[in-house]
Amino acid sequence: ISSVQSQIVASDGKLSFGPLEFSYGGGYFNVSAGVNLIESPDLLSVSGSTSGWSIGELLKVAGVNLDARGELRADFDLTGRRKSASAYANSMYGTVFVSLYNGAIATSLIELAGLGIFPWLFSEELNKGYSSIVCAVAPLKIKSGKVSTNAAVIETKRVQIVIGGSLDWRNESIALRAEPRPVGRPLSRSAVPITISGSLRKPDFDLQLLGSPQSARPSGTQMATDRKPCKPDIKQLQ
Repeated sequence: ISSVQSQIVASDGKLSFGPLEFSYGGGYFNVSAGVNLIESPDLLSVSGSTSGWSIGELLKVAGVNLDARGELRADFDLTGRRKSASAYANSMYGTVFVSLYNGAIATSLIELAGLGIFPWLFSEELNKGYSSIVCAVAPLKIKSGKVSTNAAVIETKRVQIVIGGSLDWRNESIALRAEPRPVGRPLSRSAVPITISGSLRKPDFDLQLLGSPQSARPSGTQMATDRKPCKPDIKQLQ
């Protein structure tokens, strides 16, 4: 730990701690915490941010043998029971927003999934052997051991993947669906939509090779002229 700087304030039955700033393992943390000792003394609220985490190193820790670069950032606001670390993890609720910009991953399969086999065969990503990640964002809701999202996005120069579903670590189950499509074309069929479901320890992967239409209801038919990266294209139609 490079350094620690913080303060503790107690006032009107409320105890606040932070901001606590420190670096650890290549990452930077800025964390504040608070307890209402009168109304909810068993609950601890924690908020802040962390950044500087290498996506390549995290993939190695997870046992994924795939080269990647880019730094992750996360902003969080969580509340849970403070009896123990496990009690906090299993009871916490709140939000987490994870983001990555200007990264890369050593595979062209993202383009294959979003564009289809023939455009992929002539793509620069296949020739180079990697895809440039323009951005990746994941707005997450957490409640009692369950993480859910309906608008997580991974975007390359030519493909946008929209991910929705949930992960329940208390019941060790997962149910996610990823729909890759060409950037700016949310009404086209997804070349290879992917579903991940079942047990966390041994999930089932299902590739729908015939593709599927957009699962969300479109709000219009024309893409906005000021299209924003990493916002689901289906929500940018006019």
